Amino acid sequence: MNSPLHDVSHCFPLAPSTSLTILLKRDDLIHPIVSGNKWRKLYGLTHQLPEGAKVFTMGGPWSNHAHAVAYVANLYRWN
Repeated sequence: MNSPLHDVSHCFPLAPSTSLTILLKRDDLIHPIVSGNKWRKLYGLTHQLPEGAKVFTMGGPWSNHAHAVAYVANLYRWN
């Protein structure tokens, strides 16, 4: 569950002359459906909740939180 790192040094003109490497951590690419910190949080639950566990959650109206939880709940057969 490591975030891919992308080298963005080319975006900074002084980086090559100072031997500076600038890496961008892409949490949005951890998982194809459940992105970023949502996958990190839900992944922790996958080791704590047994199959068939009841899950209740709340998310903001413009967040993909409900979608992320529904996907992981289906994957791990939670209710």
